[in-house]
Amino acid sequence: MPASSLARLRIVFLALCLAIVAGPLLMTPVHFDKGDFGSGPRVIHPFPRLDRHLASWTAFPAAFEAFYNEHFRLRGFYMRLYAYAMWDGFHVSPSSKVLVGRDGWLYYNDVTDNDPIATYQGTNLLTDAQVEAARSALAAWRDWLQARGIAFVVCVAPEKTSIYPEYLPTGFATHTSRTRIDQLLAACAGPDGVEIVDLRGPLLQAKETNPLPLYFRTDTHWNAAGASIGAGALLQALHARLPAIAPLAAADFPTELQPAPPGDLAKMIGVPTGLRDWTAAYPPRSDTVVKTVSPEQGVVVVAQDRPGLSPPLPRALFFRDSFSSGLIPFLSPDFSRAVYIWDHQLDPRLIEKEKPDLVVLEMVERYFSRTVDLLPPDEVLRRYPKSFYLP
Repeated sequence: MPASSLARLRIVFLALCLAIVAGPLLMTPVHFDKGDFGSGPRVIHPFPRLDRHLASWTAFPAAFEAFYNEHFRLRGFYMRLYAYAMWDGFHVSPSSKVLVGRDGWLYYNDVTDNDPIATYQGTNLLTDAQVEAARSALAAWRDWLQARGIAFVVCVAPEKTSIYPEYLPTGFATHTSRTRIDQLLAACAGPDGVEIVDLRGPLLQAKETNPLPLYFRTDTHWNAAGASIGAGALLQALHARLPAIAPLAAADFPTELQPAPPGDLAKMIGVPTGLRDWTAAYPPRSDTVVKTVSPEQGVVVVAQDRPGLSPPLPRALFFRDSFSSGLIPFLSPDFSRAVYIWDHQLDPRLIEKEKPDLVVLEMVERYFSRTVDLLPPDEVLRRYPKSFYLP
């Protein structure tokens, strides 16, 4: 290449770099709709003020950085540009919360959200004091509910890493022989313990024989096929407590694969990934179920009127997370009324109002350690004068 052409190329490259760096600064005083380029200011941090006190000068750098980050023009445009470059150029996730595995599998990797990868690998074990705190809280709820004639069962939904570790990136699939889940299961075992339905075993067994994938490739959660396996194992355990609960029949399990839209992990990447995903079609178990949803409170109520059944269908109250969303269609037909609360803290006032025959605490694997901070019923009543969920 001639020297003059190389010089022009360098000038163009330098001008481009300067435009990228200086563009947001030059546009800071420009007012335009905050939807433009997804880059409008989100007024959370005001411009820091300086005064005669040393503290204001000491805090100024961090405060200004927070202010500038919120008022950074073209922020959304640059973020998308970065996302396209990382995904299309290097097939690397631009989000630290997403791991790109093999064969189009994505995994959740938010270290601030109970670190699901460390939970799978067993590198964040609980202390003995934490295990005892969790065991004690669960036992207190068992005793409180038992005194009122209410059955209590804890259900652990597996992370995708526990069922499909083979698609994790190289180096991430290694794990110890003991995890937080195993610690808590051991502590709660025994005739005087708390019944915990660990769904890892049923899902792993089904994976070996079921031709359908059990988890979404591009989402954190199990798909309908996986949820049906989890619901079937949970209903089998509940049937031993309440015989009116019928285990799933063979016809209740999905057998037909169907395409699914991109999941939450694909959306975290921020640009179209081109990855394909699947779920499974399933027939409804009952046509008598009436479902109402209060999204602002995370409450789902499912009720049905089926007179003449002997024994009558029980009432249930579920404290849960997002993994129960897939369980609801499979579980609800076994109850005359089922209330699903999107929270893990049990509420004694709500329980006394609902008068359920059964309380289930469903927790995805990484959240099971939250039982360490679970407040027992007496502590809830002492600290909080009102229900968390009732008006």
